[in-house]
Amino acid sequence: MKITKKEISLPHIFAIMFGLIAMATILTWVLPAGNYDRFQDPKINREIIVSGSYHLINKGGVGIWEVGKSIFEGFVASSDLIIFLLIASGYINILTLTGSISELIHYLLDTIKNTYIIIPVFFLIFAIAGSTIGIYEEVFILIPIFMITFEKIGFGKLTGAAVIIIGSKVGMIASTLNPFTVGIASTIAGTELGSLNVVIFRLISFVLLSMVSICYLLFYAIKIRPCVGIERREEEFRTSHSEKHNFCFPQIISLLWLLIVFVAIAIGVIRFDFAMPEIATLFLFSMILTGCFNRININTLSESFIDSSKSMVKTMIIISLSKTIQIIMEKGNIIDTVVYFLSNSITQMSKELAAITMLIIQVLLSFFIPSASGHAMVSMPIMAALSDSIGISRDVAVLCYQYGNGLGTLFWPTGCALVCSVMGIKLEEWYKYIYKLVIVLALLELFLVFISLFFL
Repeated sequence: MKITKKEISLPHIFAIMFGLIAMATILTWVLPAGNYDRFQDPKINREIIVSGSYHLINKGGVGIWEVGKSIFEGFVASSDLIIFLLIASGYINILTLTGSISELIHYLLDTIKNTYIIIPVFFLIFAIAGSTIGIYEEVFILIPIFMITFEKIGFGKLTGAAVIIIGSKVGMIASTLNPFTVGIASTIAGTELGSLNVVIFRLISFVLLSMVSICYLLFYAIKIRPCVGIERREEEFRTSHSEKHNFCFPQIISLLWLLIVFVAIAIGVIRFDFAMPEIATLFLFSMILTGCFNRININTLSESFIDSSKSMVKTMIIISLSKTIQIIMEKGNIIDTVVYFLSNSITQMSKELAAITMLIIQVLLSFFIPSASGHAMVSMPIMAALSDSIGISRDVAVLCYQYGNGLGTLFWPTGCALVCSVMGIKLEEWYKYIYKLVIVLALLELFLVFISLFFL
C-alpha cells in the first residue's frame, strides 16, 4: 500500500502541544522531584539557583485536576506576551491599512534591481537587531507582510518568514550585547561581557552563522523560483504597483515614525531597561498616532484592531500551552532534576568532550525552558561551576548556552510552535524547510565550541 504525504503528516499543532503537556505530566511521576536553593541576585534583579545545592524533596506527580489548573495558569502567566503581541499586531495592521509598509517594500524592490539582494539585506538587519538589543518576538508582527511580499516576487512565503525568524535567531545565537541572553548569562557566570577576545570570537561566530544561513535562504529561493517567465512576472508586479500607488506624505510620516519607534526601543532596551510593557506602550501610542497621520476615523481604527486580534487567537493559545508545559514541570519539581542529572554527566570527561556535551545539554534544556532568560538563570550557575571543575573557561560555558538555546528554540516544538502559528503553517512544513539548516548550524556550532577552547 502506497503511503501518501497526508497520511504521514504531523498532527494538528494543538494536538502536539497537548501531547507535550501529557508527556510533561507523566515525567513528573517518573522523575524524582528535587530543587536547587535560590537567591535574588541584585545585579540582574532576578532569582538564580545556587550551584551544588540540589536536594531531593518529597512531592508526588502532578494530577489531572492540577493539569487543568495549569492550563489556566499558562494563559495568566503568558498575559504579558499575549497583550504585547495584540498591541503590536494592531499597530502593524494600521500601518498595513495605510499602505505604508507595502509602499516601502515595493520602493526597495523598485530601487534594488537584483531582487536577490533583499534576502541578505533584511536578514542582516534582523540579525544585528537580535545580536545587540535582543529583538525576536517583537518582529513577529512583520512576518505576514514579508510572507506575502516574498511570495509575490517568487521567493516563496517561507523565505519571507525565515528572513525574520532565522535572522533574529542567528543574531541571538551569536549575541554580542543582547541584554536578555548573553548579558544575563555573563553576569551569572561572572565573566566580562565586553572582553576583547570574547567579542571578537562572537563577531566571527556572527559572520559565519549569518553567511551559512544567507546561503541557505538564497539556495532555497533560487530552487523554488520559476525559471520561465519570472522576469515578466517581476515586471508585472512592479508595474501593477506603480499604477495603483504612490508614496504620499502621511505614509512617509508613518514610516519615519516607525523608524523613530525602533530607535527608541533600541535606546530604551540598552539604557533604560525597557521590556514588553514599555515597548507595548510605544506601539499603542504609535497605533493611535499613525491613525491620526492618515486621518483614519475611530471606527475604522477600532475595527482594524479587532481584526488583528482575531488573527492572533491561535498564536495566543500556542503561547499559553507552551507556558503550561513549563508550569507543570515546575509544579512537579523536575526541571532542576533534569539540570542536575544532565550536568553530572560531564564531570569525568575530557575538556573537548565536556565542552561539546555542554552544548548538547543546553540544546536539550531549551526544550524544557524555551525562555532565553529563564534558561540562563537555571543553567548558567551550574555550567559555570562545572566549567571551573573541568578546567575550561566560563566564557566557553556562556557560548554553549548561547548556541544551545538559540538552536534548540529554532527546532523544538516548544519553541517553534509559536512561529508556525504566526506564519499560519503546519509544524511539518517548518521542519521540512528548516531541518537541513539546523543540521549545518549544529555542526558549525560544535566546531566553534571546539575552537573556542583554544581562544577563550
